[in-house]
Amino acid sequence: MAERKEMINFRITEQEKAIVHEYCQLTGRTQTDVFREFVRSLDKKLLKLRASSRSL
Repeated sequence: MAERKEMINFRITEQEKAIVHEYCQLTGRTQTDVFREFVRSLDKKLLKLRASSRSL
C-alpha cells in the first residue's frame, strides 16, 4: 500500500525563495526533493536532542 502524502504550505522571503531556486537549478533537483531531504535530516537532530534531554 502506498504511503499517504501530506502537503505543507509555508511562507518564505523572496531572498529565501531565490536561494532555493538557485540551489535546485544548480543541483538539478526539485524543490520537493530538497525540502524532503531537509525534513529527513531533522531525524538525526531529534535523536541528539532526545539523548541530551534524557541526561538532564
